[in-house]
Amino acid sequence: MTATQESQCELEVAEAARALVTAFSNFDRDSYFACFTEDADFIFYNSDVTFSARSEYESAWSTWVEEGWRVRKCESLNPRIRIVDDQCAIFAHEVFTALDTSDGALDMHERETIVFAKRGSQWLAIHEHLSSYPSPELTA
Repeated sequence: MTATQESQCELEVAEAARALVTAFSNFDRDSYFACFTEDADFIFYNSDVTFSARSEYESAWSTWVEEGWRVRKCESLNPRIRIVDDQCAIFAHEVFTALDTSDGALDMHERETIVFAKRGSQWLAIHEHLSSYPSPELTA
């Protein structure tokens, strides 16, 4: 892959990631899930379930919403993109998320890795892994 091709892939992946984060931040369920392939898998540190298909995560999302869960805001910081080849890329960033839950407001600082694959002319997420951000005591 030439440097120009890699640069173009990086721009496309950055836009795909931006669309995904924006849809999540806007609590736009349809646009958010449209950013993932049907067979995408999801690993969240705050869930004891690994979702092995988008439909499984969509079902959990619906349950969480029924229980009072809602995204108020999501902000992506320090994004990094690694182009593996012209069909695969890894996006990693820090995430600040503000949620409403049945227990009240919750503000979270996390790290996330999303693997994107090119499907036709579109970059779609095929894997998402969310982890808590290390506490300052652990990073000293």
